[in-house]
Amino acid sequence: MMEKKIVALVLLLAFSLSGSAWASAWASAWAEEFAEVAALLRIGLGARPLGMGGAFIGLADDENAIFYNPAGVGFLEGASLTAFYSRQFELLDYAALGLAGRSWGVELLQLSAGTIPMRNEFGNPDEEAFAYTSRAGLGALALRWGGLSLGIRVKFYQELNGSVHGSGWALDPALLLRSRRTGLRLGLLLENLIGRAIQFTNGHYERWPPGLHLGLAYSTEFSPGIRLNLACDLAGLMNRPEAHLGAELWAEGLGLRLGFDGVMLTAGSSISWERLRIDWAYAVHPQLPDTNRISVTLIF
Repeated sequence: MMEKKIVALVLLLAFSLSGSAWASAWASAWAEEFAEVAALLRIGLGARPLGMGGAFIGLADDENAIFYNPAGVGFLEGASLTAFYSRQFELLDYAALGLAGRSWGVELLQLSAGTIPMRNEFGNPDEEAFAYTSRAGLGALALRWGGLSLGIRVKFYQELNGSVHGSGWALDPALLLRSRRTGLRLGLLLENLIGRAIQFTNGHYERWPPGLHLGLAYSTEFSPGIRLNLACDLAGLMNRPEAHLGAELWAEGLGLRLGFDGVMLTAGSSISWERLRIDWAYAVHPQLPDTNRISVTLIF
């Protein structure tokens, strides 16, 4: 996989000036967790889902459904524009811009390490520098019949490792079943059903791995304006299974949430005022630096 995505090596080089054990552990943790095919699409998106530990496949009730479960856009009532930013693990700039409406949505994502100066074997600056950027474009469509929505997502991915470029695409079908009577929701996402492998200019290629993700959520309203959402996702059932758990409480325009994504403990909050919603999330990783995320959404 292009030597553990090259970026893990670069991160190790960038932090090895002091030769510290912490630097080595940092890079090793990154390589272990995020050196996958199209790793950008494994980090998650949006502050609200992160605050719930990424458990959003079964819930999928806002514009973040484009990323987590495209069938969820079939239940959207209006249009929204959302912008997202995170300084991922205090090193990588991660940003996204999305537009969603009833039964459709589009999202643009970018993860960038900027330009990293290289060091030679003596620890002195090298003339060359390394730049890493990955981008993705997502498009979602859904058809809804009562409490059932069927959706599909097309994703285009591009990766730039210095002078080496790569790109590919894939299709992901999904469904979301919601029961108003019981408050239960069941979601399913089948990743990479068909597509074109990510081809790099140096001849290297990476095939999209098949993925099956299930989500179960429960939503109940105690009284007008007070709502509780509970969610559990079983992700990566065809390769690396993991469980995501999340809870969210809304009281009028204030939202509070907690979660666990199998590695990180997460928390978050939201403030909603008329047509504006601001989401914040905080994730505590056992090895990597903690991460803050902020999303701003304008509802039309």
